[in-house]
Amino acid sequence: MTVPTSLTRTFDTSLVDVNRSFSSTETNTSGSSGKENEAPPAQVPPSTADSRHRNGATSDVYEQWASTYDTDGNALQAVDDLQMQAWIPEFVATLQRDANAGMAIAVLDLGCGTGRNTLQLLRQQWDRPVAVIGWNASPAMLQIARDK
Repeated sequence: MTVPTSLTRTFDTSLVDVNRSFSSTETNTSGSSGKENEAPPAQVPPSTADSRHRNGATSDVYEQWASTYDTDGNALQAVDDLQMQAWIPEFVATLQRDANAGMAIAVLDLGCGTGRNTLQLLRQQWDRPVAVIGWNASPAMLQIARDK
């Protein structure tokens, strides 16, 4: 079994220097847990670290990440997409069952990012009028959501 070693490490996006490249697709094919051969996390020397990335607002990082957010191979997004395939139809069914018959429904996708889940909400079969609203702190992320 191939185990992505990136799943055994965590990182805070506010620490990522977007001007450097990194791989989230490293794999361990040895059959072992991979911990004994795992490379230590990359260290950015303090003298070259950009303080905007170390101390900046998370929304600033997402603003810079927006253009590659859906395509950079992030395993957590893949897991999220799989989970949402089952969860969104259940969510819609619950809303429609619990709301008064014929009453319009409004759904707020708070932190919608590039609109991956917002788009899935819009594609559902609704039995009544629905307003799906996406909100995000990053204008670049919102623009990608609008374009979708």
